[in-house]
Amino acid sequence: AFSAGVQFPFCACVVFFARKLARDRLATIQELKGFSVEHASCFVESDRALVQRNIATFMDYAGFVSEGSTRTEHGKQEALRKFDSIVQNNCKQMLNACMGKQDISFAMMQ
Repeated sequence: AFSAGVQFPFCACVVFFARKLARDRLATIQELKGFSVEHASCFVESDRALVQRNIATFMDYAGFVSEGSTRTEHGKQEALRKFDSIVQNNCKQMLNACMGKQDISFAMMQ
């Protein structure tokens, strides 16, 4: 059994880290809602065109856009917009599935 002298600091640490996790998760979800592959950071800027082309090709191959549509610039841009939409709308559920959903109210995070 823990003594009161040990329980309080332990509980305070748990609450501190739970709140930090909730804040970080909320920030990540907010970033996902505004995600744009066009404005994403690229470690090597000269790779941006290759990365975007690969995303467009994937979107075509996976059937998210009309087959072969990414051969045109308009089709490639449409594939990138569709990719943005998938990230913005589906990644929150994927994040929850990977990390579990914590039921921490917004009031607790302030």
